[in-house]
Amino acid sequence: MNVARSNAPARLQDYVINRMRGSKTQVGWLDDFPLQAAAHFAELLGAVVRDGSEPDLEGYTSDDWIQVADIGFGIAKNGATAVIVALQAFLAVTPTNRRVRASVFFGRLSAEILERFDQPGYSELAKFLEDVARERYPKLVSDLPT
Repeated sequence: MNVARSNAPARLQDYVINRMRGSKTQVGWLDDFPLQAAAHFAELLGAVVRDGSEPDLEGYTSDDWIQVADIGFGIAKNGATAVIVALQAFLAVTPTNRRVRASVFFGRLSAEILERFDQPGYSELAKFLEDVARERYPKLVSDLPT
């Protein structure tokens, strides 16, 4: 059964439009990152929160992307602390490997961010994820390119 999709713009879509227009967004933490990195991070955050650390992003429909973007933006718009709280569920897993990396916990979120490490804003997001994991696991081995 097909469910009619709302024509109302999603919150992330509104945010992107407002940033492109140069309007005040009142979303301080995300505003610290270039627009592409901020929007992509919100989508990925929503994906891992909804579907676990290894979501099948390639299998997502347009409706899936709208939903995960809304979930991720709903968290990220409240700042770094809200993102850290959302990521704590992934840190509850006890690693079996002695060489613990952020990617072990955050899976696809880490992989997608690291894949774009050289693009504006992504290195800061990768460092943020490592810092979140390092708070719980001080002997974390870095995934960051040297």
